[in-house]
Amino acid sequence: MADLPTNVKVFPWVPQKDVLADENVKVFITHGGAGSLQETICHETPIVGIPLQGDQINNMVEASSKNLGVVLSWRELTVETLVAAVNKVEGDPAYKLAISTLRNLILDTPLHPRDSAVWWLEYLLRHPGNPGMESPVHSLNWVQYYLLDVIFVLVALLVLVLFLFNKLLVLTLYLFKKLAGKGIKQSSEKNKNSEKKRN
Repeated sequence: MADLPTNVKVFPWVPQKDVLADENVKVFITHGGAGSLQETICHETPIVGIPLQGDQINNMVEASSKNLGVVLSWRELTVETLVAAVNKVEGDPAYKLAISTLRNLILDTPLHPRDSAVWWLEYLLRHPGNPGMESPVHSLNWVQYYLLDVIFVLVALLVLVLFLFNKLLVLTLYLFKKLAGKGIKQSSEKNKNSEKKRN
């Protein structure tokens, strides 16, 4: 890309967490994936979201409702709308305040997540065979495990709907034939009567 300004750098890949951790980053332009949102919250960086697909759209709607940034439609994206969104998010301290508040709410836990993971792993080692820590999937019978009961109900509903549709179609055709038959009889009787009058 030869026509890039000198203050724009292009790389095939950069460590996103390291970039967000830089204090010079004021706004994060993102597609709104779950990982990107978690990282931007942890590093208290307001966002300009341009969701493309899947969970990104809902993630960005939720982020916007919490005032974490601005959402733009990629189909309607222009240079002007992007620049305006970046300037708005960078210039309004409410976005930074909202994301900092959310970060503090999320990270205010009695234990750091790493310490909690270590504690639970050590708990499992201290208490091997604890039945309360076993997944309930181990106590399912094979019908429940393969969801055959659910599949049976869905198939039964499908058969019922097809049966009712078939009956409705048969009834509709029967009524149509009956009404069409009356119409033919009436028109043939009219023709006979008109012929008799002519004779």
